Amino acid sequence: MKVQEMKLSEIKPYEGNPRNNELAIDKVSESLRQFGPRQPIVVDKAGVIIVGHTRYFAALKLGMDTFPVHVARDMSDANACLYRIADNRTADYAEWDIGKLRVELEKLIGHVDPIDVELLGICEAEWPALVVPDFESLGVDTDKAAGVRANLLSIGKYRIVMTDAEEAALMTAVEQYSEESGTLFGFVRWILVKAGFEVRGEVDSAEGQVATLV
Repeated sequence: MKVQEMKLSEIKPYEGNPRNNELAIDKVSESLRQFGPRQPIVVDKAGVIIVGHTRYFAALKLGMDTFPVHVARDMSDANACLYRIADNRTADYAEWDIGKLRVELEKLIGHVDPIDVELLGICEAEWPALVVPDFESLGVDTDKAAGVRANLLSIGKYRIVMTDAEEAALMTAVEQYSEESGTLFGFVRWILVKAGFEVRGEVDSAEGQVATLV
């Protein structure tokens, strides 16, 4: 596949593009700013975009003059139409493996700037099964050689880092409370009182917030 650097003024978006890319432009602009162009825009022999509308508008937003382009001179109008729809449609069939995604996110801790992580646009409301690390507040080094890893306790918007030993101690406290009371309801109040905090008011168990340990 031949890719050439072309002026953005020499190519133009397809007026009938059925995909609304407006909400993705900012994210793609930030991606281009950080990583540069890594995927070409595909145009037909008349310079009309077949694939890459979001990249085109993102590049314009950044003030770029040129962009890597592949001219599909051998593609008929019908095939260009098919390719344009198929390329946008394939993302609708893909799904996330939440377990693997969590592992990949944890690899970023301590290695990337929190602002860079915002590029991912991950929202817990969209993926309730995914506990997203709070990169801005963590800033921890994981010493796996010493058996220490960044275990996270999720409470509301907070991500509390624990070592393996701290996690084990907390689990021991949970088991102790469960054996003594026959329930886990009230455990948070119990452990807070043990830590010297005054807890006022009662919380209905049906409305209580559940913390997730991962």
